[in-house]
Amino acid sequence: MNYLISLRSLYSIVFITCLPLYINAQSNLNEKKAIEIRIDMSSAQSSEHVMDCFSSVSYLPLQTTKQSAFGEISQMEITTKYYIIWDEISNCILTFNKAGEFVSKITNTDKLTEVPFKKIYHFSVDEEKGQIMFSDRFSQFMYYYTLNGKFIKKIKRPNHFGLYYISRKGFNAYFLGYDFTYLRSTGKPAHNFVVEKPTGQIELYLPFDTSALDYTDILSTTQAFYNNQNGIINCSSSYNYNIYSIDSLCNVWNSFRFVMPAVNTVPDDFLTNSSFKGKRMQYTASKSDLVFAITDFYQCDDELIFKLDRFGANEIFTYNLKSGNLRSLSNLEPDKTTFLLPALGKRIYAKDNDKRLVSSIDAASMFVYQSDLIMNNSWAGSLSEPLKKFFKLDGQQNPVLTILTLK
Repeated sequence: MNYLISLRSLYSIVFITCLPLYINAQSNLNEKKAIEIRIDMSSAQSSEHVMDCFSSVSYLPLQTTKQSAFGEISQMEITTKYYIIWDEISNCILTFNKAGEFVSKITNTDKLTEVPFKKIYHFSVDEEKGQIMFSDRFSQFMYYYTLNGKFIKKIKRPNHFGLYYISRKGFNAYFLGYDFTYLRSTGKPAHNFVVEKPTGQIELYLPFDTSALDYTDILSTTQAFYNNQNGIINCSSSYNYNIYSIDSLCNVWNSFRFVMPAVNTVPDDFLTNSSFKGKRMQYTASKSDLVFAITDFYQCDDELIFKLDRFGANEIFTYNLKSGNLRSLSNLEPDKTTFLLPALGKRIYAKDNDKRLVSSIDAASMFVYQSDLIMNNSWAGSLSEPLKKFFKLDGQQNPVLTILTLK
């Protein structure tokens, strides 16, 4: 499995005096009491069919041309008009409109970019400013483009830059993933979460002891920030069963705390006990029941949607805040709601403004199902128009987005 270098939080506090514009804001995380979520995934309700969980499912094939073809969705962000997708394999960011039509592609072969980037490493979207931004993994620069892929500028990466980052309404937030390299150069203490306010003030959260661990000893998630599309960004990190939230006013708080059976969690001193040093990855890999991260976290009214990451396995769940009902979504059987086609891939990539979840199915899998169903003459006629056009081509197309509305 491919895991990026990690991030999460540590509960021991390092007391270090900060320089003027830096504020140790650790206490702010406790100003709003976290909602405790007690779950046992072994007893989760397992729905049989898609219609048991979703009131509607629609399929959106992404236009495939020589220019727009890509391999996989490494990250997706949704704006009012666009689906914006990073494909790490082909090292590009593609924009498609809400009809699935190709709009633009950010690539390092763009002749308008004076100094081409080498390797995209995650991206962020500021819809208010109309900008896509990303860090070049192999240089000291960040690059800025318009939402339709036009180069704007490149700037030197800030000293407090993190592994994962977001930019919204004039503020920036970074998760450092236990990599203290950049922050150390400023003389500031080690923290995992850095918020840069519009005023220029820097707030530091989730301190950690650099003598106890660093990023080389940690498994990570593929993403840390999740846009809830209601002004709130949710944040999660490895070996930490808390969800943190940040709003448009830069308020940061511990919003949810997950409590699971001991077999599913790391020991309380996992990040501080020296006996684990250099052995944390091995420990994680040796325990198939161990949840090392809570990812793909979104909220739709009273429903929480999230994935529990285990080494070699993961499972998508919903949890109802009112009833306490936990449902697994990972083994749903196709039904008439989905034209007998699969509806949910390995991830929930995003949530849109209409409280719908977005997953994807690769084209090859869609054609495997089609080969079994095509013998039924009525099946082909029942398909939506986008799917009819999709199946007239072949399995070498871009992934198909599935847009899901929870019941």
